[in-house]
Amino acid sequence: MKVRLKPAPANRENVRGWLRPDVDYVVLSVEVLGDESAYRIVTEDNATPALFESSLFDVTDESVPGLWVQVSQAHGKPDQRMPRAWSADGFWEAFFDGDPGARRAYARALVDLMAAA
Repeated sequence: MKVRLKPAPANRENVRGWLRPDVDYVVLSVEVLGDESAYRIVTEDNATPALFESSLFDVTDESVPGLWVQVSQAHGKPDQRMPRAWSADGFWEAFFDGDPGARRAYARALVDLMAAA
């Protein structure tokens, strides 16, 4: 799945410097909570897999990665579609805390996602 940032959101504070409107980005994962959804995308620093509201984007390729699994969460938490290696409870917290195992799991799945895109 690929998305392109809409031109107007490029000026939003939470987007400026992270993403550009003229680039197709590979969606790493999707989180859905009620009517709200977000895409996890590698930002322009090529290091940060950040979440952004899906309404900021136009979908340019609707292909769903074969690596994604659906992870249904408890009430009040988002349903997620992502590589299985990232679906463990606390994965993203461990990743952002610099846990070596989480970093390796992220890097392996990222290579596979990018190769399939």
